[in-house]
Amino acid sequence: MGGLSRRSRSTVTNGLSGLGCSASTILYPIIILRSFLLGAATAFFCAAAAFPLAFFISGLKPRYKNVALTLVVIHFGQIS
Repeated sequence: MGGLSRRSRSTVTNGLSGLGCSASTILYPIIILRSFLLGAATAFFCAAAAFPLAFFISGLKPRYKNVALTLVVIHFGQIS
């Protein structure tokens, strides 16, 4: 079968058997839950910072709005 000996085929198919049942049933859901919580917290803090900033910029004179929006866009372009 593709040049693999009998022993190497069993190693390939059972390569994750040494992790046991606990690795797939306990560890992965915790990692996924932490990832979702981190994503939700990041979205919340971004929205919490964006709304007051948008409210502040909307109250500026039109000339200063363009400058403020340009500074915001340049700032986020630098982060990436």
